[in-house]
Amino acid sequence: MMVFISGFFDTIFEMSAIASIVALIVMVVRLALKKAPKVFSLMLWLVVFFRLLCPFTIQSSYGLSKLLPNSIKQNVDARIPVTMPVLPVGTEEHGNITHVLSNSVPHTILITSQDLFFTLLDTLRYMWLFGFIAVVLYGFISYMLLKRRMRIATKVDGNIYETDRIKTPFILGFLRPKIYIPAGLAGSELAYILKHEQTHIKRYDYLLKPIAFFAVALHWFNPVAWISYILMSHDMELSADESVMKQAGEEDIRKAYSTSLVRLSSVQSGLFPLAFGEIGVKSRVKNILNYKKPTFWVSIVSLIAVIGIGGFLMTNDEAKDINDSLAWANNLSVNDVQSIEMVISPSERENYYKEFSSEEFGPIIKIINASKGQKVNAPDELGSTTTLYIITKEGTVHTYQNLRNAYLVIDNVYLSANSSWLASSFKDLKGDASLPDGFFERVTGITTTYSLMKLGKNGEVLSSLTPLDGTYRRLAEDTVFSSMTKSTIYPAQNIDSFDAYYMLRVIYSSNNSNTTHDYYLFTMNGDAYMQNGKNGFNTKVDTELYNRIDTLLKSFN
Repeated sequence: MMVFISGFFDTIFEMSAIASIVALIVMVVRLALKKAPKVFSLMLWLVVFFRLLCPFTIQSSYGLSKLLPNSIKQNVDARIPVTMPVLPVGTEEHGNITHVLSNSVPHTILITSQDLFFTLLDTLRYMWLFGFIAVVLYGFISYMLLKRRMRIATKVDGNIYETDRIKTPFILGFLRPKIYIPAGLAGSELAYILKHEQTHIKRYDYLLKPIAFFAVALHWFNPVAWISYILMSHDMELSADESVMKQAGEEDIRKAYSTSLVRLSSVQSGLFPLAFGEIGVKSRVKNILNYKKPTFWVSIVSLIAVIGIGGFLMTNDEAKDINDSLAWANNLSVNDVQSIEMVISPSERENYYKEFSSEEFGPIIKIINASKGQKVNAPDELGSTTTLYIITKEGTVHTYQNLRNAYLVIDNVYLSANSSWLASSFKDLKGDASLPDGFFERVTGITTTYSLMKLGKNGEVLSSLTPLDGTYRRLAEDTVFSSMTKSTIYPAQNIDSFDAYYMLRVIYSSNNSNTTHDYYLFTMNGDAYMQNGKNGFNTKVDTELYNRIDTLLKSFN
């Protein structure tokens, strides 16, 4: 559950950041379109709410991302995925080796040294969830109460109902929207109001507004989202007013129509947030009194401007790294390849690895040539992987990865791909050997150093062994591998509360830079567990391996 909330919140947060920039641009453009029909401003607000709701982007040659800072283009959550020790992490260039990925496991946990920061981040995620539920419940309960209140309304004609329990006309309903009007309306005043509400129905505003409200619920923490909702609703009303004026033709109904609005707005009824009719009456009257039928050229220029700006704000420019990665994959030939090796995780150790012969290159290259997809951010929950390491005759190492039949990852570029295509393409690729010693050091340029410590209460070091070499290193890798192949994960334990436990420290080294990660081994209720960091989840490991570690350190006391 937490993994789902984490990934969903992170996506929402990134969408909110980008949509805020789009909304601010729309607010500026809206001022420039002050004298244009309000329907054009409304069209731009649709782009904002598209950005607030859609986690995917449309690519074009001139999209919004050209204006975005790199911190927003990249994944908002800057945590580094740290996998098990036998699978070193590499994202930098090392000589001729570029963009080498870390291989993942079904329950990969994203760990950082800033544990306190991410504990607070998890708290914020739950706060977002509770806030989202609260806003949705508010809208739902308000809708149901208003619907119940309208049960006694009298049908006038078609979908028009009259009641003395309201002071302001509005539309209620999603599948069969009904117009509710205050009792006593008649003559031209009634005609104006009905034309206004019927415009909302004709334009499907009764559906657009609830969708926009849902977007605000998702982004309730973002004041720009609320401001956008208010301004969109305001422009929606102004646009409907202008439609009434346009339908009047040559007849000047500005004074009569504005008088009706003033009278009906004299008492506010506190309608629920999806109803129409109570927004900015003063500015609506001003807009009506100043209304002039737009000229043909004003409408044409406004339309062209909105289409151009809207297209720019709705799309992202095609990323160069996608083009480069797909270009390499689509144009790779058998003659370019020196070797292809594969790692499958999770799997039995003896089926974890395979080196393909040159006769087997053809079908694999055919799969790679068929690559396509749209760039996405790296998901929080990584999962099972099949990773191909392709070494070209130029000595460059490329990675080609199927991530749980959902993502295609080419040289560290994540692409959403067709799940059935991924599953069918990789189903016949099977490992036939255990991982060779030094494999990841060879293909990534990253060396891995292991050390083992026995710790007591509050982290007191009781004994240690560093570095682990030979059979001791293999023991550490076997223990981690045992944890990797377990599909069940358990909540973090308070490591410092144990009287005795073990810490397996892994140091990844490359180009004079080191990354350190700690795994904790302990027993509980007769079972042995390995925990991924002090605040990470834990999984069971084979008790026999834990006992061998225990015996090993006792022998060095």
